Amino acid sequence: MRRLRRFLFAVASTALTFAIIVATVCVLALGTPAGQGLIRQQTETVVARVLGADFRAILGAQTIALTEDGTLAIRWSDVTLIRRDATLPASRVASIKVGIAVPPLFGGRLEFDRIEIDGAEIDLTGGRLRGRAEPPVAALPAAETELPRSIHQRFAESVAAVEVQLAALHRLGIDRVVLRDIALTVPVGADGDPFVADIVRARFQLADSAALALSAEIRVDGISVPFSASARFNDQAAHLDRASVSLGPVPLGALIPPGSPEDRLDRRPFATDAPGTLRFALTTPEGETLRRAELSVDLGRGALQAGRGHTTLEKARLGLAYVEGEDALALEDTSLFFDGFVMGIDGRAVAVHDAADGAFNGFDFALQSRDMTSTIGAPAGEALDANVIVEGRHDIAGKELRLDKLVLATGGGALGGDAVLRYGAADAMTTLTLDASDLKAGNVKAFWPFNVAVNTRRWVLDRVGDDGGVTGGRIAIAVRKDRLDEAFAPEKSPRPEELVIDLALDGAAIETVGDLPRLTGARGTVATRGGDTTVALETASVEGFGKVAVAPSTVTFARAAEEAVQDVDGRLAIALSGDLPELLAIAAREPINALRTLPLTPGDTSGTATVKAELGFLLGDAIARDRQFSGWKVDAVLDDAAVAVPVEGRRLAALTGPIAITPGAASGNIDGTVDGIPATIAFHRPFGMKPEGTRKLEVDLAMTGNTVAEVLPSLSDILTGPIAAKIVQGADASLRAEVELDDAALTLPWIGWRKGKGVAAALAFDIATVEGRTALRNVSLKGEGFSASGEVEADGEGVRSATLGDVALNPGDDIDVEVQRVANGFSIRVDGKRFDARPFLADLKANLGAKAENAGGRSRRQIDVGIAVDRLTGFGGEEIAGFQLNYAGSAGEIAALAISGSSRGGAFTADLSPRGEERSIVVRTPDAGSLADFAGIYGRMEGGAVTLDLIGSSRRGYRGTLKAENFTLVDEPRLSNLVGSAPSPDQSSLSQALGTDLRTERAFFDHASVNIGYGRGGLAVSDGIIRGPVFGSSFAGTVYDLRNRIDITGSFMPAYGINRIFGAIPVVGQILGNGNEGGLIGITYRLDGEFSSPTLTVNPISAIAPGIFRNIFAYQ
Repeated sequence: MRRLRRFLFAVASTALTFAIIVATVCVLALGTPAGQGLIRQQTETVVARVLGADFRAILGAQTIALTEDGTLAIRWSDVTLIRRDATLPASRVASIKVGIAVPPLFGGRLEFDRIEIDGAEIDLTGGRLRGRAEPPVAALPAAETELPRSIHQRFAESVAAVEVQLAALHRLGIDRVVLRDIALTVPVGADGDPFVADIVRARFQLADSAALALSAEIRVDGISVPFSASARFNDQAAHLDRASVSLGPVPLGALIPPGSPEDRLDRRPFATDAPGTLRFALTTPEGETLRRAELSVDLGRGALQAGRGHTTLEKARLGLAYVEGEDALALEDTSLFFDGFVMGIDGRAVAVHDAADGAFNGFDFALQSRDMTSTIGAPAGEALDANVIVEGRHDIAGKELRLDKLVLATGGGALGGDAVLRYGAADAMTTLTLDASDLKAGNVKAFWPFNVAVNTRRWVLDRVGDDGGVTGGRIAIAVRKDRLDEAFAPEKSPRPEELVIDLALDGAAIETVGDLPRLTGARGTVATRGGDTTVALETASVEGFGKVAVAPSTVTFARAAEEAVQDVDGRLAIALSGDLPELLAIAAREPINALRTLPLTPGDTSGTATVKAELGFLLGDAIARDRQFSGWKVDAVLDDAAVAVPVEGRRLAALTGPIAITPGAASGNIDGTVDGIPATIAFHRPFGMKPEGTRKLEVDLAMTGNTVAEVLPSLSDILTGPIAAKIVQGADASLRAEVELDDAALTLPWIGWRKGKGVAAALAFDIATVEGRTALRNVSLKGEGFSASGEVEADGEGVRSATLGDVALNPGDDIDVEVQRVANGFSIRVDGKRFDARPFLADLKANLGAKAENAGGRSRRQIDVGIAVDRLTGFGGEEIAGFQLNYAGSAGEIAALAISGSSRGGAFTADLSPRGEERSIVVRTPDAGSLADFAGIYGRMEGGAVTLDLIGSSRRGYRGTLKAENFTLVDEPRLSNLVGSAPSPDQSSLSQALGTDLRTERAFFDHASVNIGYGRGGLAVSDGIIRGPVFGSSFAGTVYDLRNRIDITGSFMPAYGINRIFGAIPVVGQILGNGNEGGLIGITYRLDGEFSSPTLTVNPISAIAPGIFRNIFAYQ
């Protein structure tokens, strides 16, 4: 208990003594002027040692305080720091505390062992604050560049300076220095804005004479950055043995943030939001005396931007190492981990001393990649490897960075060359030359630096496959120093001589634009001159279209004008050849979509073609998707192409020729067939949102006679020989046809009209489609002596109606024709004032047999014809007035026929009407002579009342009688020959035999009759009798047959009124006169040959044979 009391008493005594001493010191220090002066002086001395001899502190009010760890301290407030040379403005300090060391107090000494500075604002800019105007400074003459010293000298001097500063800190006798809330304003460059940093807290630990430590928190632009450092001296405390410095991690995104990858105009030298840490270490390896310095920079994960390129940084480390005494730097433990890319780097830089005085002049350096791999652009994350070697020199005196060896080797290929960066005079040239060989496309994409040719790289990654690659080429850059920044700025471009790229491609796969198919196996070249690039393809295949091949094609990228919204003006010119359906399938894709307004699909076509498509496009962030394509056109050359579906109702085939399609129109000039007719088609068809030009279609048809017969067999009876036609479509979609018939023969067999070859003729009409029907309007037929005009309408079954006016097939004609298709055939109506029937009558005469033979092949359609013509002109100057014809029939069978009119001798009628299963034909005329002359059948007959009565049918033929009375034959040469010609020189004529002059100029006959048989075999007569007071004849035979030939035989009897008396005598007449109508004297004859020009033959022997014996010599 006593011992406890003694211990407590001792403690209390010690405390009391300490309190008395402290109180005494406080009284002396604060209560006396001498004490205050001493403390002020010592405090100023300590502050000067801490801040440096250049600064002087003016202390304010003095108080007693405690330090942060409770140590007794003297606090000075309102302190002013002044630089002794007055180059910096005065700095204000809120307070300075100096801690009093207690042990020296027991010895009667006042010493400070720590110092704390709070709330200072220190301006190191010399008054050049941000925004403050500065007076102009006279320019100083440029000084000669002073070469730096060698590495080992610089290292030794730097370490020695640090050792001196640290030794000075130790000599202060201060164990700890604490800084809080210190704002430093530091100049950054001659023209830069000041840099402001806040020391939130910093603590120097100096208690150990062989070591020191620093920990601090610095705030820059609101960003807190941790900072730490340590140092340790050797045993003699004069040599720095180890040291370390660490700054960070620093959130670099707040200091140098990257831009948005979407903003492709944004360019920054280097920017990242990754955290960064800077470390320095100085060590002395165990057992060695030479120290080793290491400097490293570590970056964590974040976005990285360099220039206009963006990537994701996984991590990166840059490590430099130096060994004391050496003149070289080593690149160690350096690696880059980007998104899909990994590379380690080893290297060494050796100092060069080749200046004029042997001084240090730069480095020789060599870099070598390590474990370099990339999965960029590779399928399924497949990693590709590569190796990079860089060797060169930095010539400080020559202001030149030279890369003597620059090689990228990957996938069996390489890209290598050299480069020189000169940064001296404005005209100093920077050059780069790289030669490429056997670089695979996948490797090019994998190891293309993300910040080199960013737009081109992006296009290649997006659109170039892994097949093929660069077989050879060169990249060359030659730029002056004063052009270097501008040449490669985002909105600028190098000049053609500043950037030259020539590469050869083979086997590449390239995506085109829009939905257009991919190109594979491409072989070609890439040529860049300045800001313009041209990709030229020699050959390629089109993916998915095996029948299409790529002909020489190009893609160009041209730098747009500065004022343009887009960055690049692009142009694709691709040439394809092959199967037409596949080519159209390509053209139907976006952005071309060439078939969007055409009524067909690719599968509706056949044939081959060569197509060249040109498409303009714009590249740039400011270009909206709907404005990316600036225009396109397609030029095609068709070869034997065909369309399976009708185009505007027409079948097109064998098409050969060029076609051009643009966004506003399609045009072409091609040869082919239209509905089987050979034609040349020229067209221009506007379409789309902005149609161009006016609608136009011209079809030129040229058909030989054989082609006409093949293509238009239904017109074989009407049209023979070659024709030429032009069909033109106007802007209103109407069609106008013009047909040239000069070299063709045009025949209307049903009326006997014919236009011969070589006779000029032209047919023109407008073509319109109305509710599925084709209408021919404004029809105009013109030729030498003939013409017609009107309208025709047709549908799928043929002619529907026709209305023709002012029809003139011969000079003087004036008729109108109207045709209407009815349920079972056609109704035809002909009205007019005058019509020349001679061509029809001549044709009828020349082809009676042929008409009979061909009657069975006619159409089975019912035809109703009504004709009313005021004047019908025939042969011999004869005319029929008031001509009327009504006809109904089909297949060559006449159902009903009624004809009437008035000839010179009076009115006549002809009628065909049914009689049970047969038909009756009745003809009545008072003047058969004028009708025969009108028809061109016989022109030497006057008068004659004729009746014709036939009955029958077209299948079994017609039979009946023809009777004529009171007619005269005028100047009939055959009758003169029969009467006046002697059979032989030694014989007499009939006139001589009768002893009288038989006059034949006007031979009157009072009666004629004949039995008629008419059918498809022709017209036959029998028991024919013609008699008059002077002449008479019996006859029988064929008037015309299927070959249009006549064969009539008969007996001619002169002085018939007396001669026939012998035939009328019973019994004797049968012998002498050969029957009731026979005569004693007569001659047999034969009329045969072509119906239009028969030959009369007389048997001379029969002239002297009595009646019955003439049959012996008659023609059989």
